[in-house]
Amino acid sequence: MDNNIGEFSIYNGEIVNSNYQKIENILNKGVKYYEVIRIINYKPIFLEDHIKRLYNSLDNKKSINLPEKKQFSIYINKLLKINKYSDCNIKIIYNKDFLSFAIFINKFYYPEKNEYVKGVNTVSLKLVRNNPNKKILNDEYIKIINEIKKEKNVFEIILLNENNYITEGSRSNVFFIKDNYLITMSDDNVLKGITREYVIKYCNDNKIKLVKKEIKYKELKEISVIFLTGTSINILPVKKIDNISFDFEKNIILKKIMKGFIEYIK
Repeated sequence: MDNNIGEFSIYNGEIVNSNYQKIENILNKGVKYYEVIRIINYKPIFLEDHIKRLYNSLDNKKSINLPEKKQFSIYINKLLKINKYSDCNIKIIYNKDFLSFAIFINKFYYPEKNEYVKGVNTVSLKLVRNNPNKKILNDEYIKIINEIKKEKNVFEIILLNENNYITEGSRSNVFFIKDNYLITMSDDNVLKGITREYVIKYCNDNKIKLVKKEIKYKELKEISVIFLTGTSINILPVKKIDNISFDFEKNIILKKIMKGFIEYIK
């Protein structure tokens, strides 16, 4: 089910071969909570934020078998060294039915330079995720998204709710620029992505006006710029949603955010 690309994984704190049967069980059965963390030069980015969100997603914290942030850091360091990866994504999965967790090197793709310059193509899809504030693996959801991406040959799927409001990307958060200020969906209706939270903080610290509100699909023609945020992509401009194009290449606000954000998070 999962894209585990390392020879070794960690199961409940122990290093095991990635085809270990108990790993297979917790990846393919039961209710699975997860986090994907980017690794740069052996360093997990925003580790504390990811672990905090993982714990917050779990309803009954007393029954879980999860380490604290410091121990997670030790496990991740061991995993990277034994698999000989220094720059990658790692995935933590906690299975609520098995009361067990796994950590492994997850298949990853980082956008090429040209995609940041020219933007990426997307399509819209009317689909509402249950419990958007929690990262719970949904195998059927993943299958649908991957099939559409392949069929349409697009980078991302932009999700619409039942009222045709744009909520988020299938694996990203969405920001809009209109009249020199930023717009993003209200927190209750989307996953509060870690990168999203730091983009919001960056805007607040740099006095870039940002509003949280709903944007209808029919309003897209009034929008100057759309960009996505996420663990693997940082800030990535959108060239198209369906047949609607966006001319972002000369937008001063976007350039400022893309350039300043990387320095900001360091």
